[in-house]
Amino acid sequence: MLQKTILEKVFFEGVGIHSGKNEKIYCYPAPANHGIVFEHCMTKIRFVVGDSVPIETDCATVFDQKTWRLSTVEHLLAACAGLGIDNLMVCVEGGEIPILDGSSLLFINKFLEVGLKTLGTSVRYIRILDDVSIQQGDRSIELKPYDKGISFSVSMTRPDFLKNESYSVSLNYEDQDSFCRDILPARTFGDFNQWDYLKENGLALGASLDNAIVFKDGRWIQELQWENEPIRHKVLDIYGDMFLLGGFLCAKIKACNSGHALHRKLILYLKQNPSLWETF
Repeated sequence: MLQKTILEKVFFEGVGIHSGKNEKIYCYPAPANHGIVFEHCMTKIRFVVGDSVPIETDCATVFDQKTWRLSTVEHLLAACAGLGIDNLMVCVEGGEIPILDGSSLLFINKFLEVGLKTLGTSVRYIRILDDVSIQQGDRSIELKPYDKGISFSVSMTRPDFLKNESYSVSLNYEDQDSFCRDILPARTFGDFNQWDYLKENGLALGASLDNAIVFKDGRWIQELQWENEPIRHKVLDIYGDMFLLGGFLCAKIKACNSGHALHRKLILYLKQNPSLWETF
């Protein structure tokens, strides 16, 4: 598979699900081996996917330096991975990527609207060489060697409205159409009873029924695209976070109750133990 970028500049604007502010980003084409780079439009501070490690948070994937914090990059990264885009300059005006509809779908649609450009250089694959497991209480995520692409087996035992749900799917990087159709449109979700708690802690300030599916009084307020849309979104989150390794991961992934904080621990562990993986 060859590296890709977009043909033209793309602009996204919308509320930040955590900041509650109007957020703007500009995505520009980039040459082969440039990678995906997030840059503040004014200060020029950068976070480079593959080099920068997110901080430990559980409600979003967040990069942080002393003078700039950038939140909620995972849905954009999942869209890039799903389309095979591994070279992109993302200029950010604020401190968060717009949440849009709560999935990766609107990112995908705009990238496809302007078109993709194939670059004359092979992509960077990351192959897991040995079993890797990270566990924290009832949360766990495991990687096993797998040469055929990436495979997900995801389960949830909490919260109560997702108890005992599970979902499995495999992806061949040469043909990601089904993944873009069946996983990446799945929206983020939340429990209405947790809304006040999140806002008191400076989170979900921009959350609404337009950008998250919400569970209340024993049912989902909105109509779901699939009965298991929430756990499909869990696959989306893992997929986007694993792209932070700086390439297309080849592995079998088994996760239970995983979240961004656990994904961050896995990424950090792999970076600290380079003998567990190789690039090709």
